[in-house]
Parts: sequence; C-alpha cells; structure tokens
Amino acid sequence: MEWKLGLKSGAAAGAIYGVLADIIGLVYLIVMKEEVIQRIQAAIPSDVNIPISMEQLYTITLISSFPSGIVMGVIVGMVFGIIFLLLHDEWPGKTPRRQGLFLALFLFLFFGIAEMFSPENAAGGFFMLRFSYLPLIPFSFAAFLFFGYCLGMFWERFEKKPKR
Repeated sequence: MEWKLGLKSGAAAGAIYGVLADIIGLVYLIVMKEEVIQRIQAAIPSDVNIPISMEQLYTITLISSFPSGIVMGVIVGMVFGIIFLLLHDEWPGKTPRRQGLFLALFLFLFFGIAEMFSPENAAGGFFMLRFSYLPLIPFSFAAFLFFGYCLGMFWERFEKKPKR
C-alpha cells in the first residue's frame, strides 16, 4: 500500500477543505454568537474564575478558529486519505476523483445519520461538518464533496506514473 500517497493527497486536500470549513465555521460563529457564548460558558466549570469576559473569550475563539481549522483540515485530510487508500478500489467510479466524491458522499450521509441519532457527536465535529445550524448543512455538504474531489485530484497528481 502506498501510505505516503494517501497521507500526502489527504493533507493537500485537507488544507483546502480546512479553509472552506473555516469559512463555514466563521459564519456559524457570527450568526449563532449568543449560542456560542452560552456553550463557552457551559464548558467552563462554575468553580473556575476566569479574569476575562465571555465576549473576550468569544473574540479569542473567532481569531483562533481560522488557523486551528487549517491544521485540523490537514489532520482530517490525512485520515480521509488513509480511508481512501484502504477503500479506493471498492468505490464506484473509474477515476480517483469520482471515487473521492463517492467516499465523501458516503461519509457525509453516515455522519448525517449519526447526527440524527446522537446530536453533536464527536465524529461530525472531527470532520468539521456543521449539522447544528440547518442553513449551513448544504454548504458543509458542498465543501465535503469538494474535499472528496480534491482528494482524488491530488491522488492522481501525486501517484507515481509508470516510466516509459
């Protein structure tokens, strides 16, 4: 197996996906500001005294979400690349790009169904998918499909070609 190919293709596609998921995440943070602040507040134990306000923590969250999203995108991409490496011969489609699209579609449906039974589970969050704010689901879906397509595209690009 070509682990290096899967990791490299996944990391490259994941970096692009990280930017797209960050944009979607920033929209969520801005539109759902009050809910985000409540979640931050709920995550802090009541016996802990923090010397800054919730608004300041929210601002820190906004600022740090973009760089951390790109890093997470690369990590998610590497996981996605390994999944693709292990299963790419099993997916329908003649090209890696189509196989990447099928894998992304399958995973999105899987995580969407998992979200219905266990809201805000860790798997959907790990893959940076937004299911909690309904208007963002189509954008998450499009970004995830693009992620699968990019994975296949980078797979083709990084794959060793036979020497002539």
